[in-house]
Amino acid sequence: MPLSSLHRAAIQLASEDEALRPDLLGLLRTARMREVSGKVIAGDKVRITIGEGGRDNYVILIEELPTKPVKRKLQRLTYNAHYVGKVLGMWEFLAVNVAMHAKFNKSMSFEQAKSAVTDGMFTMSIAATKRAHKMWEDKDPAKGDQLDDAISKNIRGLFSTDEVYFLEVEPADYTAMDIKGKGFTVDTQWNSFSAVVYDKNNGPQSHEPSYTKMVSKSPAAARKFFKMMKAAPDVLNNVTWSDFDDWLNRAKIPFSYQFSQWR
Repeated sequence: MPLSSLHRAAIQLASEDEALRPDLLGLLRTARMREVSGKVIAGDKVRITIGEGGRDNYVILIEELPTKPVKRKLQRLTYNAHYVGKVLGMWEFLAVNVAMHAKFNKSMSFEQAKSAVTDGMFTMSIAATKRAHKMWEDKDPAKGDQLDDAISKNIRGLFSTDEVYFLEVEPADYTAMDIKGKGFTVDTQWNSFSAVVYDKNNGPQSHEPSYTKMVSKSPAAARKFFKMMKAAPDVLNNVTWSDFDDWLNRAKIPFSYQFSQWR
């Protein structure tokens, strides 16, 4: 990603002024982390989602995307370093840190992205073990050794891979939609949808003690609905909640009712 003129000026200043260098480089790193955190990198072959917030701070998801010729099963890799990162206190394993060293780009294949995240993870593991030893070298060197051992034992378990049916994988340009009807809203996703009455003053009815939802009966039904909404996002503007079930039936989209009652 090209650096902005501000970034270039900061780097130039850092190279010229040794006293300012640590602070400037720290600010640049923070800016870069914010730029990368939560980012979705999607090309023709792969989608890479860099986690952000809570446990997702330590998660990177790499998904092989549907291409031609069609593959029935697509690969998916999940990097999850919550234990070594959060529990052991090794912030080097944050998803954003690994991603910055992985140097992902949207032209990658799944295997290239897998190799990149592996390289990024090992780079950060070296940094983490060095810090572990340095942190305890004067107080209790044995604790540094223990942290080193814990990192080594857990590092192979940071990755899990599986396969998913190609229709379950969201397209490269996928974005979830919030479709508005007349007095209701539909949370529209690739593999599910959920419709609930919406009050402009009080928000979704699902915030109330009891409510009724209409939900997709299957991922296939959800995908059909999603495609229809993407093609015509205003199609439900004049459809009321009481008529929505008839609309779904006419469109031959299987759905079910979901009830919730406060007790």
